[in-house]
Amino acid sequence: MKKRILSFVSLLLCLILSLSMLVSCDNTSTNVSDEASNPETSTETSSDVSGDGEKVYVADIPNKKYDGETFYIHTAFYERGAAGYTLFGNYNDSEYESNVVNDAVENRNYAVEELLDIKIVEKCVESSRTTSGKDHAAMDTIMNAGSETYHMFCPNMYSAASFSMQSRLVNLLDEEYLHDLSEPWWDSFFVKDIAINDRLDFVTGDMTLYARNGLFVTLFNKDIVNNYGIPNLYDLVREKKWTIDKVYEYSKMMLEELDGNGVYNYNDKYGFGGQADTMTFWFYSFGGRIVSANSEGELVNSLYNETNVEFVNKIREFMLDDIYVNANDYFNDPGYKNTPTELLFEAFANDRSMFLNADLVFFKDVGEMKSDFGVLPSPLFDEGIGEYTQALNCWNTNPVCIADYISDEDIEFATIVMEALGAASKNIVTPASVETTLKNQKTRDDDSIEMLDIIFNNVGADIAHVYNWDNMGWMLNNLISNSTLEFSSFAQSYEGALNKAVNDLIEAYQE
Repeated sequence: MKKRILSFVSLLLCLILSLSMLVSCDNTSTNVSDEASNPETSTETSSDVSGDGEKVYVADIPNKKYDGETFYIHTAFYERGAAGYTLFGNYNDSEYESNVVNDAVENRNYAVEELLDIKIVEKCVESSRTTSGKDHAAMDTIMNAGSETYHMFCPNMYSAASFSMQSRLVNLLDEEYLHDLSEPWWDSFFVKDIAINDRLDFVTGDMTLYARNGLFVTLFNKDIVNNYGIPNLYDLVREKKWTIDKVYEYSKMMLEELDGNGVYNYNDKYGFGGQADTMTFWFYSFGGRIVSANSEGELVNSLYNETNVEFVNKIREFMLDDIYVNANDYFNDPGYKNTPTELLFEAFANDRSMFLNADLVFFKDVGEMKSDFGVLPSPLFDEGIGEYTQALNCWNTNPVCIADYISDEDIEFATIVMEALGAASKNIVTPASVETTLKNQKTRDDDSIEMLDIIFNNVGADIAHVYNWDNMGWMLNNLISNSTLEFSSFAQSYEGALNKAVNDLIEAYQE
């Protein structure tokens, strides 16, 4: 048994959360109030203020006790890149290390268990992040057999999308106690970008920790930036002058061949390190979409147009320059354990690169570097145009969903617990995750907090990334591995398959 680790502050927050939830509920009925059900007033009933002035989020759920009933959760587990975090209290069916995030998960579970008189049990299955992995097969077997009740599944993104297209999941927007997924602990961008015909079978939010930790951001070495006399990068972000042209300009300042082999790589000094994924993520950040809604709200193939040509050409120019070191080029090199990105982390930590594209979960890999580093959102395409936007990294994201093989009573139970877990996650787990991210920097200043707020508050998702038909969500990365391929020819080669995939998706979600 794992020992529950409850700090005084966490215990107090749990108590406030539980009391607030109880006060917000109708003590004589299992139905939510008409006022709370109204979308125009729901935001007013989703939070309260504690005695010390902190906002406390409150789930609008019935005042029910379940007499110790077990709430079963089935999750996909990623051994590599999990950073030692557990989503719901079980780390690979074994003891997990005590850290800020895991302790917060325990505290969150404790608050919800006490509130509803339930026991939360998570089963983890190893995931390949695809529909060919063990977690997908296990979920498929469970649903087919129908003999085991799992109230909530937390699969990899592509499995969730696949089961949704097969109509094997519950439409969460139809469930009374999920309140149209409008509460602040659900990701509103996901509801807006991915719901089709008022149907959404899976969703991300404060419960799905890796949806945030998997975001790709730009790290910069503060000492190197200062040594080159580069302006305050945080101010550039605020002024909306943090653009790909600025990234290119500054990256060119740092290029020095060190190992004498005549080739620039991770052993040298260079401007920017990343993966082929930079193409996909920056294309989205600039405003490019593989699939989008047209003016009539219909989903269409939007891969090829003049604006997207500009985005692709600019990103390719940058990534194919010597100043960009691409980890995907070094899978056959020695010196790393799991992924060649480790070689780029080592170079960044040893002051050999100015910038590094990385997902937030890997901050720990550079946290011991002597120089301080900062975090920035992905750049804009043009100065002063648009907002900084991060693409949801579906490769690292576990949404939550409910399989439709369980009874109506169990589905209701699931939705009530999910709302409680969501509110408690926003109160307890998300602050702990942000704290863990910030503590890996030498200086945790207001600038860093501001940048993380910009990153977390401006996330979006492309349907092509979420459904990833035949790996088409990552198709743009091929433009980096094949540097001579023209974008027009590339888009034309995918046109038929992409159009069919969009039509199949629309057909699957017809009312």
